[in-house]
Amino acid sequence: MTVINFIFPKHENLPEIKHYIDYFSKIGINCYCNSKSIAFIRNEALVYIEWHIMGTHFLHQPKFLNKIDGKCFLIHEYASLSTGKNKLIKLIKDLIKHKCSHKPDHQLFLNGYIQKRMAIRGVYGELRDMGVSNIFIKSRNKVNNALLETYDFAYVGSMAAERKIENFLDCDLFNEKKILMLGNPPSYLKKRYEKKSNINFIGRVEQDDIPYHLAQVRVCINYIPDEYPYNQQTSTKLIEYLTLGKDVISNKYEWVFKFLNDNKIAYEDIDNEFIFIKNNDKYVSLEWSVIISNLKITNLIKNNESF
Repeated sequence: MTVINFIFPKHENLPEIKHYIDYFSKIGINCYCNSKSIAFIRNEALVYIEWHIMGTHFLHQPKFLNKIDGKCFLIHEYASLSTGKNKLIKLIKDLIKHKCSHKPDHQLFLNGYIQKRMAIRGVYGELRDMGVSNIFIKSRNKVNNALLETYDFAYVGSMAAERKIENFLDCDLFNEKKILMLGNPPSYLKKRYEKKSNINFIGRVEQDDIPYHLAQVRVCINYIPDEYPYNQQTSTKLIEYLTLGKDVISNKYEWVFKFLNDNKIAYEDIDNEFIFIKNNDKYVSLEWSVIISNLKITNLIKNNESF
C-alpha cells in the first residue's frame, strides 16, 4: 500500500491539491492532507510519501509527520517563491528556505526560474506547470454568446492587497465599464468601491462554476503586479481564459510576453500598461490529469520504484 500525505499552508489557494488527490485516488493510492496521525499507517503502509507544497519545512521541524516501518519518501514542491511587500525580504526568505530546509528525495518546480533559485544539489528536480480543470476544456467556446454578455470585463483570482487590484479598477480603460469580480475582496477594496454600481464583487466561486460566470463577460482581465516574484510565474487565470476561448486584456510584464511568444499568440498594445490578446482559438492548456501523469515522480509512485 502507498500513502501520500500532502502538506501545505491551509490559507493558500492551491488548486493542484484537488487534482493530485483525484488522480492518485483513482489509481488506488490513499491520499491525506496535513495529517499528523494516520491511524492505520504503522501496520499497513508499505510506502509513505510526504508531499510538501512549500511553504516551509525547516530542519527543526520533524522530517516526517508520521513514522512507519516501511519506506518513507519526502517531496518538496515549489509552486511559488516568497511573496510580500519588500523584495529584499522576499529574497532573504527564499534564501533561508533554500539553506535551512530538510533535504527531500525529489523536488518539483513551477518553472525554471523557481528551479534555479530553490533547487538543491544532488536532488532530482522536475518542472510542473499549471493546468486547467477539464470543465474549462469542455466549456471551450460555449461561453461566448453575445446574448449572455452582461458585463464588459471580468477579473478572477486573488484580491490580496499585494495584488494591487485598485490599479486597474481606477484606470481610464475600465472607467464606468461593467466589471464582474470573482474572488474574496479584502475589506478595504469593498469599501473603496461600495458606491460603484458598475463593479460587482460576488465573492469566491467554485472552480467548476467559473465558466458559467464568464459566459456573461465580453473580455477577461489578467492583472499581475509587475513585481518579483509575480511577474515570473504562470498566470493560471490567463491560461483558463484562453482555454475557454475568451479575449483578454492584460497588463505588461515579463512572463506574459514570454508565454505569448512561446505559444505564438498575437497581441496589440493598448497603451503603456496594457495589451489586448485576441484569442486565436488554437491555444488550449493541458488538463491537470495529463500534467500529473507525465511527471517522472508519478511514474515512480505508480510503479512503486525508489526515487
